[in-house]
Amino acid sequence: MRNAGVSLPQQAFALRSVYPDGTVRLGPSSLLWRGRLKPSGLAEQYLTEVSLQMSHQPVVNVIEPVLKPDGQGRLPHIWEDGSLCLNTAGQWTTNMLLVDTVVPWAAEWLFHYEIWLGAGVWFGDGALAERPEAQAQLLHPLNEMHNVQGRATH
Repeated sequence: MRNAGVSLPQQAFALRSVYPDGTVRLGPSSLLWRGRLKPSGLAEQYLTEVSLQMSHQPVVNVIEPVLKPDGQGRLPHIWEDGSLCLNTAGQWTTNMLLVDTVVPWAAEWLFHYEIWLGAGVWFGDGALAERPEAQAQLLHPLNEMHNVQGRATH
């Protein structure tokens, strides 16, 4: 018998138990969670949305405040559709709870985003993070974002 992973109702229950002020909308094959994340004591609160379609990777978006691009209209470490790039292919599986993985990864991304706003350098994890000269490769133009099904790794 093959392990089907954590069910969507189990994901919803775990999210509600850790983030009781968040909202969870559960459909037959999808889950949508919205909650506020505060990545550090001095940080803003970010209304964050995690959507999960059965057998797909979770997608994480910041709803508010709107993420601020740099002077050239670019943001670090995001996918072409504007969602957060939190992990590489294979790091998240359906056997994992969102509340233990994706939500903390989003909070960590927001922590690094706030540092990037002040310092102009992305210190977060990533294939290029150990090479400061490759910083520009982590920045993505906002005006070129569009909704895509397939996601390449960074």
